[in-house]
Amino acid sequence: MSRYVVILIVPLVVGSLIAVAILLINGLRERRERKDMELREARRLIDVCVSNRHPMSRAIFSGHATPGKPRGAGATATARD
Repeated sequence: MSRYVVILIVPLVVGSLIAVAILLINGLRERRERKDMELREARRLIDVCVSNRHPMSRAIFSGHATPGKPRGAGATATARD
C-alpha cells in the first residue's frame, strides 16, 4: 500500500517543484525586462536632453561663427549692432 502512495505522491512533489521553479524564473525575467525598459527610457531621456542643448556658438557655412548672444527686442544696443 505504501508503495502506491509513494508512486502517487512523488510525481506531485516533483511537479510542484517544477511549477515553483518556472514561476521564479518568469518573475526574474519580468524583473529584468522591467529594469531594461527603465534603462532604455532613461537613455532616451538623456538623448533628448543632450540633443536639445545649444552650444554657445555655431559655425555657419560662410566661415563665421555666431556669438551666441541674444539679439532682437530684449537685447542691448551693443548686441544688436
